[in-house]
Amino acid sequence: MFVCMRILFRPFIPSFFFLFICVHPLSSQTSNHFAYQFLYTGDLLYNALGGIKSGVNYLGIANINIAFDTQKAKMWQGGTFFVNLANMHGSEPSKNLIGDFQGITNIEAGNHTMLYELWYYQKISTYSITVGLQDMNVAFMSNDIAGSFISSSFALHPTLSHNIPAPIYPLTTLGVMLNWNVTSSVDWQIALYDGTPESFTQNSYNLKWSLNKKNGWLFISELEKTENLLQDLSGSYKVGFYFRQSETPELSVQNDY
Repeated sequence: MFVCMRILFRPFIPSFFFLFICVHPLSSQTSNHFAYQFLYTGDLLYNALGGIKSGVNYLGIANINIAFDTQKAKMWQGGTFFVNLANMHGSEPSKNLIGDFQGITNIEAGNHTMLYELWYYQKISTYSITVGLQDMNVAFMSNDIAGSFISSSFALHPTLSHNIPAPIYPLTTLGVMLNWNVTSSVDWQIALYDGTPESFTQNSYNLKWSLNKKNGWLFISELEKTENLLQDLSGSYKVGFYFRQSETPELSVQNDY
């Protein structure tokens, strides 16, 4: 069991106190071919000055992860089925207290209980394919160091997340991702996703998936090089692009890249 807590005070406008609590995992069990995990993250924030108004907000997210290993089940090699159920609850400090653009806490999403991920992964030699309901930011434009920070500014770049309805937290979409381990230090991956996730208003539990011309599609590709360029310091260097095609309600074609 891993438990962490971090307290932050920001002495600028807006000024706030921040308490971050995570449990990773609170409970974890494995069998021959099933693995279960419960994770919880909670944020307590007090805005003392500036922003929209002063006040205290608490928010949290609970996840139940279930994985099924086909090789351990003596079915076939390299296959994994994965399910991630999520419950987001509590206040929305960026919306109600701070008023910042990207979000002071990366778990802010309102109050929802939903199916967050549901996919199948298959590895074949140096290739792998993932099909199903996925979070694009898990595989693309990700940064391990960003996990040390609570603000969403360190996650997916707003050039993408604030310009198109990307399949990222809290709403994911259907997609297929291909990964090629070119060398021991070079990886190339491409993916095709549903171009427009259904809103919570129409899709409360993320069980409604619609692949059609109006929603369009989102293509993304990324090449990653892992190498120690500065003495003993490890580095990961990525380059990539995305292209999204969809139709607006006026039925005019919209392209973003």
